[in-house]
Amino acid sequence: MFFIRLSFSLVLVLLLHSPRTVIHSNTAANEQNNELYLTRKKESYNFLEESLNSLEGSKASTFETVKRRVYSVDLSIAHDKIIMDLKFSMLKNIINVKNNILNCISESILHMVRAIEPILEETLTYNKFCTSIEEQFFPLYEIDEIYKDKIEGCRESTHDTIFLNYFGIPINDVELTLNTYKFDPEIMFRHLNHIENCLNEFYLKMNRPFNEYVKETELYRNFMKTYKKGDTNIENVDYIKVFLDKFDSGWDTTKVLEFFDEMYDHYSLNSYYVPCFLIL
Repeated sequence: MFFIRLSFSLVLVLLLHSPRTVIHSNTAANEQNNELYLTRKKESYNFLEESLNSLEGSKASTFETVKRRVYSVDLSIAHDKIIMDLKFSMLKNIINVKNNILNCISESILHMVRAIEPILEETLTYNKFCTSIEEQFFPLYEIDEIYKDKIEGCRESTHDTIFLNYFGIPINDVELTLNTYKFDPEIMFRHLNHIENCLNEFYLKMNRPFNEYVKETELYRNFMKTYKKGDTNIENVDYIKVFLDKFDSGWDTTKVLEFFDEMYDHYSLNSYYVPCFLIL
């Protein structure tokens, strides 16, 4: 009986001791696994674990970042910000276009200035103004040689003056002026109107006869003071034509020569008083 009880006690002791051992072993194993897990989380031993750690961390980080940004957006001003960005973008494009146009204009002006002199030489040689004077007053050649010299000297007398008045600016000055006004494009654009009007006036002078300058002369004004208009019922009288038809070769030579000089002066005058390509 004693041996039976002793055996039962030993078995009971072993049974009670075994669970502790198992529990202790499991606890130790869990702690070891936790340490390994924590170690893997804190320190990567290879590129796979490093990538895994980065991926695991980036998911939460990216989501939280996006969420914070979304929540921080002020919807009441978001539309205005977008419109403002678009306006600034469009403004940059407009400025670029304007600069390109300005550069194109500058190059065009320089090209015209460089090409103008040889063109003018031919234009002034065959201008309508001097040609029409020769045709109208050719009969005066036979009256006095001095008239012939004055009439045939029309081109030579007017060439330098008209060139100076309309185009008398060195090309280097034009280049310097254009470069200066690139910083103030508004002046350049406003000046385009002057260039157009000035060149148009010069063109008309090259292609019109002398008649319109007759009324600017003293000889014509004196003629009109003494001229009898005749029938007052006549309308639209061309008094310049009347003056030319009645032009008297016996008039005072000095006054006739002054008549030609005055026409030459008015023909050569630039009514804008500023060369076409000079930008002020």
